[in-house]
Amino acid sequence: MAGLYRRAMDALYPACVIVGVTALMLISAVITWAVFTRYVLNSAASRPEAMAVLLCWCHQTINAVLHALAAGETISISALFMSAPRGNPARRRRDTAITG
Repeated sequence: MAGLYRRAMDALYPACVIVGVTALMLISAVITWAVFTRYVLNSAASRPEAMAVLLCWCHQTINAVLHALAAGETISISALFMSAPRGNPARRRRDTAITG
């Protein structure tokens, strides 16, 4: 089962790279179109900034996951537990048991 999962993730990696690069190219196209319609056609396009923000979010999320996979790490919430103030010892033991 682990081998199947690893092969699936290895196949998904290039697809994620393609999606991230496509999002980056679309960001450039959307911003260019917004500038062109606003200043050349003198009629602003509707919502190009919102589209660019969504594409940036898509690109950054996929990029973060790919870098974590390439580094052999995982994105986890253990940093949240480690940065929280240390309360009573029972809670500390429970949080340590949860995060490993």
